[in-house]
Amino acid sequence: MCNPQAALAAGQTAVSVMGTMQQGRAAAAAQRYDADIADENARRAGETANDALRRGETAAFDHYREVRSLMGTQEAQAAANGLDPTSGSAADVIGDSRFLGNLDANRIRENARREALGFDYQASGYRAEATGKRRAARNTQIATRYAVAGTLLSGASQTYSSAMKGR
Repeated sequence: MCNPQAALAAGQTAVSVMGTMQQGRAAAAAQRYDADIADENARRAGETANDALRRGETAAFDHYREVRSLMGTQEAQAAANGLDPTSGSAADVIGDSRFLGNLDANRIRENARREALGFDYQASGYRAEATGKRRAARNTQIATRYAVAGTLLSGASQTYSSAMKGR
């Protein structure tokens, strides 16, 4: 005849093992999900960095096109006033416009590069977070195995103890 206390101890051990395994699986799955989210955030931050660079290039190009238009207007005005736009003060004014236009276009590009760099740093942080979450998921799985082993050993000891008392 089976000792009821031993049977209950074995059943309790089995339920505890199943609960521990399920809890470990759920925790690891949540950590992997968080890692996937961090990967997606890193991808999007990278796309945003690339977009910032493209927008900066477009803005610099647009700005310099406006500067070229201004320079054309300055040349036309100088010629209309009887000045040679390639020499003297007229050439200096046009040259200054060219210089300042280039300076502004470079500043626009540099600001876009800095904005993109911030998004690149953000993407790196997200990738590091994803790596950490995946490592945590692996550690959770390992810890779950140890917890199950401990529960089995403890349950076996209780079951044996209960069985011996029933003799």
